[in-house]
Amino acid sequence: SPPVPDTARAPTRQSAAAPPPRPHRGPTMLRRVLAGRNSLTLEKAKALLQLVRDLNATADVEAAVEHVTAVAAEMIGCEACSVLLYEGAHLVVLAETETGPTAAKSRVRLPSGDGIAGQVLSSGTARRVSHVQNDPTFLPTVDQHHGVRTTSMICLPVRDETGETVALLQAINKRDEHGAVASFTQDDEELLGYIADDVGVVLRRLKLMESMKLANARVSAMVDILRSLRSQLGANSVIYTLSLKAPELVDAERATVYMHDTHHHELMSMVGDIDVRIPVSQGIAGDVARRNRAEF
Repeated sequence: SPPVPDTARAPTRQSAAAPPPRPHRGPTMLRRVLAGRNSLTLEKAKALLQLVRDLNATADVEAAVEHVTAVAAEMIGCEACSVLLYEGAHLVVLAETETGPTAAKSRVRLPSGDGIAGQVLSSGTARRVSHVQNDPTFLPTVDQHHGVRTTSMICLPVRDETGETVALLQAINKRDEHGAVASFTQDDEELLGYIADDVGVVLRRLKLMESMKLANARVSAMVDILRSLRSQLGANSVIYTLSLKAPELVDAERATVYMHDTHHHELMSMVGDIDVRIPVSQGIAGDVARRNRAEF
């Protein structure tokens, strides 16, 4: 049969919009500073290069984010800096509530399409907002969580080496030389842009490392479970191994294994040396036993 023309082939699945090209600023940054073609001071350029070295020596996402937010907040002179990790439907905010030794970190989950951050994520371009309380797209979720009030904000996309957005870099409440809240400037955006360039590559590498560790842990847990099932150590040993290793398979906090006692219409579980029994007519576990199908 004659070959099918390309125009008649089924369309391949593509992203809605190609990401903008990733700027290659890092390698030439110091040369531009020395030539006077860059707003960065030599001191800040050296600090950025040191940050890159520190990030490349880091093997933990939390540690990398903590270091980046602390350095960025100090360099641009703002109250707080955060990294928002892009995880599909959500942005996970790894936030510093303030700079200095009393800084506190916590996780907040936001819908990835909402707020100023959602606009930056979808557009792929940075935003500087001088009065966020007057911006209808501003979400006060993080403010309410930390008990702070955001006045000014800057938010930039963080891309990996392929140009894919993997996170956002956000700073709030710029301070002037007198300590008063001020607006973020083009120089601040340029400085944070340098940081975002390197953070994206490092985050992708660290997330890949974490995925490999998780995969290895799951394989190890499965091997332990199979060994227990094939052993002659009895039901209690099998239940103990399943309870211990099953969370590693699904990245859960804990797991409970119930034995169905059809004679007494009960679900039985071992908690240490204690025999725990519940009626099969109660709870989610009882409903699963009665219906003989999974629920989640």
